This record gives sequence, structure tokens and C-alpha cells, in this order.
Amino acid sequence: KYLENLKNHSPDNNEEVEEKQTRNWVEFFKQEENNFIEYKSSLRVCLKESKPMPYIEHSILKTINGFQNAEGGKLFVGIEDNGSILGLALDMKSFGQKGKDGFLLHFDNIVNNGLGKEQQADINIKFDSVDDLEFAIVEISASNKPSFLTVNGKKEFYVRHAASTRAYDISEAYEYIAKH
Repeated sequence: KYLENLKNHSPDNNEEVEEKQTRNWVEFFKQEENNFIEYKSSLRVCLKESKPMPYIEHSILKTINGFQNAEGGKLFVGIEDNGSILGLALDMKSFGQKGKDGFLLHFDNIVNNGLGKEQQADINIKFDSVDDLEFAIVEISASNKPSFLTVNGKKEFYVRHAASTRAYDISEAYEYIAKH
């Protein structure tokens, strides 16, 4: 039994598992965005300007809020809209020496500030990589009550539809909440 366990955990077997996971992600990212999947290139860095920009973070929060107000979903950060893996190098670099810890702390802070601490329980973040390109997988559960995004003291309400996240004005939000 001991030798069998050793065999199952050999470096060759680990490489095989890793290669299979890589193939799985590459195949997975070929599917287009939909009601439950969204790709974002970055958590906060504008790729055109190569610096953090508030509108990038707002886009992340809108997506999370949209999934919360619909049926939940997965947000992949470090992945282009076409499914190409960009990785998180620019985001990680923007946090200096803090790297992944800085990324996670910043993610928690923008979620807490924009959506509230109580929403943290509906959000799980983890990392994976393909060919040394690390990306984040954010799993968002549907909220059991309406969730609002606060931006500059103003409440916003988003819902995920097909492959987009749509803003609802106050009357649309009221109707949606009443029906759901």
C-alpha cells in the first residue's frame, strides 16, 4: 500500500495531473462569457495606461454585484474577453512587495467598501495558473437579499443577463426585486 501511494504521488504523475488541468483551463476559456461566467483582464490596472484606474475596479464590483443579484457565477481575473490568459503580473506588480497578499487585501477592501462586509460571505477567491500565468477565480453566490453597490456615496444596482451586467435604475431595481 505504501509503495502504491508513492507511485500515485510520483513527480511524473503530478506533471500528468498538472498538464490535464492546464488543458482543462485552456478548453474552459474557449467558451464565451454567459450568465455565469465573466472574464476580466485585471483587478485594477488599465492595460492601455499600465496603471491602476478606479473604473477597472468599478467594473469588477459591478460584475460581482450583478452575479449576486442574479443566480451567482464565476469571475475570472487575468483572462481577456476572448479567453486568452493574460495573468495577473501587472496587478501583482502594482502592489509592490506585497504581491498576492496585496492583491487579496485590496480585493477584500474594495468588496467591503463597495458592497459591504456582509457580502464577503458570498464571495470566494482562489488562484490557479497555466504556463506560469496566474489568474484569479472569484466564485460569487446569489445573494438571499438585494445587493447594492455603493460608489461615491451613491447606490447602484446591477443584474447579470446573458453575457453582460446591466445597471438598473431605481424603478427597474424595484420591479426586479419585487419579482425575485
